[in-house]
Amino acid sequence: MNKPASPPPVPRKALGRGLDALLARPAAAAAATQTAPAHDRDLREIPVALVDSNPHQPRRQFDETELEELASSIRTQGVLQPILVRPKGQKFELIAGERRLRAAKKAGLEQIPAIVRVLPDLQAMEVTIIENLQRADLNPIEQATGFQHLAQRFGMTQEDIARVSGKDRATVANFLRLLRLEADVVELVRSGKLTPGQARPLLALAPETQRELARKIAAEAWPARRVEQHVAKLQAPPAPAQPAPVRDPNEREAELQLARALGTRVELKPGPRGRGAIVVNYASLDEFQRLFERLTHS
Repeated sequence: MNKPASPPPVPRKALGRGLDALLARPAAAAAATQTAPAHDRDLREIPVALVDSNPHQPRRQFDETELEELASSIRTQGVLQPILVRPKGQKFELIAGERRLRAAKKAGLEQIPAIVRVLPDLQAMEVTIIENLQRADLNPIEQATGFQHLAQRFGMTQEDIARVSGKDRATVANFLRLLRLEADVVELVRSGKLTPGQARPLLALAPETQRELARKIAAEAWPARRVEQHVAKLQAPPAPAQPAPVRDPNEREAELQLARALGTRVELKPGPRGRGAIVVNYASLDEFQRLFERLTHS
């Protein structure tokens, strides 16, 4: 008898460009996927209560209105895209899908669809960071923090980070520079009150000046170009002091003789073409009367 034909394999649901690209990139990740037991690669329902958030999740802010909208959709449609987790003791650690997990909890779900992967710690951390960095809704500081984790924990260069995140090296460098701002200024960027273009020029300033100017820029909504021009002006070297003009010694001697003759301070103010003025100073009306009588012989 002929053996019945095996059913065609069910294609695995795509996980999104970030995860697929990463899991296909390093040899260690590919080996982990290929050698894991079959049950570790299946889509399954797991208890929501057994899924722990990932400590390396770069996102720190989640819009509550958007989460509630997603929770409402989940109540009626269910979770349409599974989360990605890995086994961690008797529980699971989330790799990708933080918003879906939070919304599922809001919706009151007890089970959530998940794809399980057996990944070592470093690989799991890398997947979490890069998957989130490829999202469009991270704020600039969350992106910068994610890049910093890749550099510090994986020894990645800016070129490496640019390659795995899909951004150019200059963009990566500019994000990382934001983390060198004063903490108060970083929070203004995180909250959206300052844009990266407004904040980066402030790096050239002293800490207190940086903080004061950042608050002013946020309050008055300065364009980035104005910030650059103002910072350049603050950094411009002071104009060299003009040397005092060299006085004709004869003028100085004439001042002294007039002062002695009148008994008060006298100033000569030479002008162009031989013209000028003689300024006779007095300190009181009595002194004015004395000088008047002296000069008019009255």
